[in-house]
Amino acid sequence: MCGGIGSYYTEGFEPRFGIFQVAGLWKDQDHLARFYLTPTWLNILSDLEKKGCKIIDYHDSWKWFYFKGRQVSSLEHFSALKIRCEPNPVVFRAVELLGGKPVSISRAELTLAMQTGMFDGMIVSPSLGTIKLLGYLDFMDSCLDFQVLFNFSARGVNTSWWHDLPDEVKQAFEALVAGWSQETKAILRDDIAGGVERARSSIVITELTNDERERWCQVLEPLQDEVSTRLGSSLLEAVLQSDGDYLQ
Repeated sequence: MCGGIGSYYTEGFEPRFGIFQVAGLWKDQDHLARFYLTPTWLNILSDLEKKGCKIIDYHDSWKWFYFKGRQVSSLEHFSALKIRCEPNPVVFRAVELLGGKPVSISRAELTLAMQTGMFDGMIVSPSLGTIKLLGYLDFMDSCLDFQVLFNFSARGVNTSWWHDLPDEVKQAFEALVAGWSQETKAILRDDIAGGVERARSSIVITELTNDERERWCQVLEPLQDEVSTRLGSSLLEAVLQSDGDYLQ
């Protein structure tokens, strides 16, 4: 009745959630925050509720590229690398546009795959919880702080179950979630900060220069045309306009 869902899984209910998977489209987390205030985003939430899932809380975090045996600071360095991705066609396409070779490896097989060199790098959040879960810093030597690929996570409830609740129960539930949400987001911020600090003490972190970051974004621009065809040009326009003249 209530649980956590990521943008990739939410796409099954509402395909427009695929917008969060488009690397190079988002400038930073402030850009995402501005998009959350647009009528387009509110309409997406409303349409999702009509399909049976009401979103009661959501947050996002950026993702990093982690690599084994090499440092990457340019497109040329990224070329032909095998990158483990989540099973999402948009992310696969992004890796291809950057010159890499996307590979799909389940989490159950990830540790063995790292040990045997089945891939050169992977995309993952820098959160401490993820680092502890996968233990990938024992295998990775460097990472790239790209900050234009985001992970959207939401908490949803079954719409029918929600509407059948008495109003006083809904109000109590919403109050509980509001408090829990603030605490969770604070923990998430601390968790990511802890993950970043552990990463800094274990591996080499490279941040793209502004010029190089612009090159990567330009290479990824074809994704916008593909998303526009699949998800609708009005959605893409709303995302771009929510950050002023970014990529206009």
